[in-house]
Amino acid sequence: MEVPAASTMEDQRERVGRDITFPLGEVPHVSQTHSGEPRSAIYRPLDSSERQIRLLELLSGEHSAALRANLSVISLDARHKSAYETISYVWGPPVKSAAIDIAGVRLPIPEATAAVLRRVRQSDRGRLLWIDAVCINQDDINERSDQVGLMRYIYSGSTQNLIHLTDDEDMGIRITRLADDITREIRDKTDNYANWRSMVYTRYGTNRSTQGPYRSDIDIESLEFLTVLPWFRRLWVLQETRLAPSNVCYLGSKCYPLNSLLRTVIWLEYISNLPAHDTLMSRSRGCMLNMFNLADREHGWYNYDETPPLLDILSVSRVFEKSEPRDGVYAVLGIVAQSTGIVPDYRKCVETINKETTRHLLRSNNDLWALRGVSHSIDGPRGCSWACRYDLGLDAHLDPDGIDPLDFRAHVEHEVPSLLEPEGSDPNTISLEGIQTDSVSVASTVCMTSNYVEYDAMRPWLLSAAQTLGLPHAAEPEKAVASTADELKSLACAVMAECADSGEKAADADIMVGVEWLRAVSDHDLSKSDPDMYRRIYDVAASRVDDHCQLIMLKNRRLFRTHTGKFGLGPKVMRPGDVITAVRGSDLPVVLRRRQEEYQFIGFAYVHGLMYGETAIDLLAAGVKEQVFVVR
Repeated sequence: MEVPAASTMEDQRERVGRDITFPLGEVPHVSQTHSGEPRSAIYRPLDSSERQIRLLELLSGEHSAALRANLSVISLDARHKSAYETISYVWGPPVKSAAIDIAGVRLPIPEATAAVLRRVRQSDRGRLLWIDAVCINQDDINERSDQVGLMRYIYSGSTQNLIHLTDDEDMGIRITRLADDITREIRDKTDNYANWRSMVYTRYGTNRSTQGPYRSDIDIESLEFLTVLPWFRRLWVLQETRLAPSNVCYLGSKCYPLNSLLRTVIWLEYISNLPAHDTLMSRSRGCMLNMFNLADREHGWYNYDETPPLLDILSVSRVFEKSEPRDGVYAVLGIVAQSTGIVPDYRKCVETINKETTRHLLRSNNDLWALRGVSHSIDGPRGCSWACRYDLGLDAHLDPDGIDPLDFRAHVEHEVPSLLEPEGSDPNTISLEGIQTDSVSVASTVCMTSNYVEYDAMRPWLLSAAQTLGLPHAAEPEKAVASTADELKSLACAVMAECADSGEKAADADIMVGVEWLRAVSDHDLSKSDPDMYRRIYDVAASRVDDHCQLIMLKNRRLFRTHTGKFGLGPKVMRPGDVITAVRGSDLPVVLRRRQEEYQFIGFAYVHGLMYGETAIDLLAAGVKEQVFVVR
């Protein structure tokens, strides 16, 4: 549901907390219209073989007048089709407190649907629209599945996509004024977008941030109002905005290009240190960053010439909201140009959809990149250990960021001759080919923070981890093993997974900053003799780490040491005894857990000394044979 007019951010956030969004197809069962007519009086069956859809002819009228319309059926395969516009909005609560007159039959609709139709209705002429809540018979599960399969063609075949963001007139004025100012700034700073891509993206496609000073010269309240609007967190909008020829937002009575709004947020994230008062705001900005990469075909990461692969889309879509778990896959299928062989079917169970989708990605990509999306609870794998849970959203408090690939190559051979069992085998297993390179000897507790300057949280955890791994620590120093420079360097590489703050591979200077930070943390003598001096030295070292090293991957992971003495950073569910493998199709070491004759997939890890195939080469040269790991 669209958020009602609000004069303050507090009013908006209170209302947003009560909103419930329903994606395509999720409304309660209604078998009759308010007039007592059966729904068949409005919804004649569609012929899926002709790829038929319904269009809503919204008749003219003043804003407050009753809604009147006609429904017509067209074939997407027709050579000459009527020009129509699509509508994108937040469904809101499912209570059907409003209605629209369809050729004399009164059809109940949610108030949010009525609000967006009133907003886009014209006073002097009709408007031909496609809007999911009315154009699809939501009681017919077969029709819903068929129509979801046509989303790519429905949105790409429209003239434009109309997005209903808010009815707040004052905020609409303020937001568009802010976007106008920032657009001028972007054009000036990027040489009219000529340098945009190199400035805001790393070479891996992740967004840069200069962490510049706080911007006190902009309307922060309007920016915050914009970023927490629930529409930006809705999963279906990824597909809608990517496929539509253009996207126009309604901010009150003002119309404004979606791309300009997204560029405003992306630029401010890049150029300044924007405040994030709560998880909702932080998550919303993450959704906007991901949406921009897809929706802005001119300046986003995936431009006109690049078709985003399904794996990338599924990865970024997990931060968005959905209430139908199957939509974790089905809501983004239309973005992919080539056929995936995955057909929307809302009668399938979620577990089957997750396994089929994961297996499809493994086979089509011929590598293990799809398994980066696997995340287990702290208790360990349940059910199929290798299937990604696309039905679940990404929880920043529980799910770690993926280890950046950089130029790692844990297995010297990248070919994948027997990645998966052939068709007809056990659908619950996959087969991986490689060698066991090591096993976990000890592991730290799970790191619950990635804020390295958060002294009271990070320092105790790091000291405890050092003790577990056999390094000097503040407790019982007389029993500590003296650290060599190589050990500290190895641990520093593991702590940052060899990734600099810029997102690039860490240089020697970056790694040495990490070493000095570890030395500062473990300076037992100074911490006892002069706690204030110890704190000041720690703060300086932590500030330098902030400038040089990317420690975000520490959160929800464990540091560990292998039986051969190598340091690593691994999944939160790993434990002593887990095996470290170098398998074909993975640039990163893979952690597995033996279960009788089979294995469970635990996750990927960084292991210093394994990342460039060093150990794999030695083992293969020594005559160690590759084996097949059957993973269930």
